[in-house]
Amino acid sequence: ILPKEKRSFPFAPKLQKNAAVDETALREVAVDMSSYCSSGDDTDTDAARAECSTLLLRQLKCDGFALIRGTGMSSATCSKALRASNAFLHEADEKVRRSCLTKDRARRGYSPMGTENFASLIGEKGHNDLVKKYRIGGESKEERASCLLRPNVWPSGEVWTEEAAQFFRQSIEHYFDAQCRVTRMVVKAICDGITASQEGPQHKDCLNIFDKEDEANAAYDTSILTLLSYKKGKRHQKNKRPQPLVAPHTDVGVITCLLFDKGDCAVLQRADTHASTGTGGNEQGVDRKWIDVRLPSKVPDDPIFVINI
Repeated sequence: ILPKEKRSFPFAPKLQKNAAVDETALREVAVDMSSYCSSGDDTDTDAARAECSTLLLRQLKCDGFALIRGTGMSSATCSKALRASNAFLHEADEKVRRSCLTKDRARRGYSPMGTENFASLIGEKGHNDLVKKYRIGGESKEERASCLLRPNVWPSGEVWTEEAAQFFRQSIEHYFDAQCRVTRMVVKAICDGITASQEGPQHKDCLNIFDKEDEANAAYDTSILTLLSYKKGKRHQKNKRPQPLVAPHTDVGVITCLLFDKGDCAVLQRADTHASTGTGGNEQGVDRKWIDVRLPSKVPDDPIFVINI
């Protein structure tokens, strides 16, 4: 596990070894989504959206990652969600978390440490993932609703304190609703960027997936919010080389929007698509190199998110 001073984000200016994360540099690199996430419908807004979609698509085409800001989500909303996550995944008794076990842990409820294995999903053998997870999503009252719209499971005041249970649910629900609006606008910006590109005209009809009513209505949003808590295990004590907490993988779905909380355990890495060790192994007979994703040390007033497509 690399110390924080060695972590870096690929789009940020190169810094000297052991230099601290430059929060200002991250903000300058992040794509401003305010033209999509705030109200406005005029010539200036159209021009700003065109610039935003172009910049976002350019970063994503580079290696699948981008930073965004200007989402309209407040620092308070993000900070409350992080505090609620910490209370549930770290501070609460295990019985509180296990009260949220479900049959379909990949979509709803609590998934205990060491019970998931990303390696197996890509046909490889590897250690179980050293991560606890809790998932919620959109809900539908229809009897035969999609598996992505099933009821959520929340800890109750019977196993936790009433105050803690209420704070957790309210904070996470509020964050999820706000994040759904943001991610829908990110997808719209990506579609607009492709439409405006040379390849756009031939895909215009299938890329026009949003209308004004859809933009305002996320009642049946199939997004899934996953709270993550990583912890080093015995394999990290025995081995001097950094060992992954989770096997290399590609997230399911269209995009991932990540809010990172500073910790002393995990660091986000992406595969370097432009370099390899050439020693055999992974994709197309080469071992991939991994690059640390540079992230803010705390949630700024205008929160910064990582987008992965």
